[in-house]
Amino acid sequence: MKGAYLETEDAIQRETQASRNEAEREAMALGGGKEVRMIKDTVYLNDDRLNCMREMDIPSAMIFEPLGWDREPGVTKEKHYRKFFTDGLENTEAVMSKPSEFMCYNLKRGQSRGAKKSMFSFGAEKADASGEQDTT
Repeated sequence: MKGAYLETEDAIQRETQASRNEAEREAMALGGGKEVRMIKDTVYLNDDRLNCMREMDIPSAMIFEPLGWDREPGVTKEKHYRKFFTDGLENTEAVMSKPSEFMCYNLKRGQSRGAKKSMFSFGAEKADASGEQDTT
């Protein structure tokens, strides 16, 4: 049962990634082959039929996430669209052009880095049920 679930999950992820790639290609074609910007502002035009401001040029929901909202369309600039990535930004070449310097250092603590016992190690010794001292 779990294997069928994992296969279904993988198929969904492949289909979603294919849809995202297609939306990226369409956005690049509309932008004249330029890289898709990370943040897009909203554009409003007056709709005479409804007598209100209507949002135009809404980007694809497969690439962009809407954030915020405009209290007065065309006046306030609180709503915008931000491009989202399915992987961490340090693993995305479009964001980080060179290999990331995040998580590059091997951290070692205590005895594994060669430190000697300190005067604060008095709580490390424990007595087990047999009365013997455990120094681990």
